[in-house]
Amino acid sequence: MPSPVGHTLGAYAALVTLDPRWVQDRKRNLVALGLAFTFGTMADADFIVAEYSNNPALHHHFFTHSIPFAVGLMLVTILLLKLFRVRRPLWYGFMLGVAYGTHLLLDYFAQDGSTPVGIPLLWPFTIRHFITPVNIFYSIHRGEFTDLFSFHNFVAILIEILILLPIALLAHWYAKRRLSKQAVTHFSARKDEIAS
Repeated sequence: MPSPVGHTLGAYAALVTLDPRWVQDRKRNLVALGLAFTFGTMADADFIVAEYSNNPALHHHFFTHSIPFAVGLMLVTILLLKLFRVRRPLWYGFMLGVAYGTHLLLDYFAQDGSTPVGIPLLWPFTIRHFITPVNIFYSIHRGEFTDLFSFHNFVAILIEILILLPIALLAHWYAKRRLSKQAVTHFSARKDEIAS
């Protein structure tokens, strides 16, 4: 399954595609990157739960790697945003839910070296695991600490960067372009309003 690098790039591309205002200035762009890292990698927080649990449903690639969990997380996010009186909580909750969902999409297209192979996209309705027959991404070796710095992981992360960085950069460019078009449209409308 992809590394945090790949998951962050995928989530970032989704966020800036959905709302170009994330690239409006450096501060917002950094917030978008932080949210992309947080929500793009959050599904792998089940590593922590798996470490302290004997319940197979709580192990890696189970409950956090399902569409129902992603929807539930999105609803909780919306409620928290409403609680903190954030403007447009439904929109921001939806965007963060999509950012989380990119994790499932990338894992679906990744080689899986563990059993059961794949991710339980429809858990808890079924424990069936799903994976594409064509793997785009390598799995990341995580066994021992030294595995993290293996040549295999270097190649896996390099492939993620070669595939996902151009997508993220294209999404960033497209968002900037949409912003500039909106600014021109707004300026023209304002100019017409003043002239009349």
